[in-house]
Amino acid sequence: MPKQQSRLRQWATIAAFTLIIALSIADGVDSGFSVWDWLIIAAGVVFIIQAAYNLSSMRSSVRT
Repeated sequence: MPKQQSRLRQWATIAAFTLIIALSIADGVDSGFSVWDWLIIAAGVVFIIQAAYNLSSMRSSVRT
């Protein structure tokens, strides 16, 4: 797979999970946080960190 497409996929992952986290927080503020809200937020953060790490790895491999 071309690197540009992979970078686009990582950015799309970050955007999607950021939106999911924002909606979970909005729902939690509106109706109170549940265990599921916290689990969704935690999983979203994990996926965002993983995508950011992959972007960082791609960036460092291009420089060397």
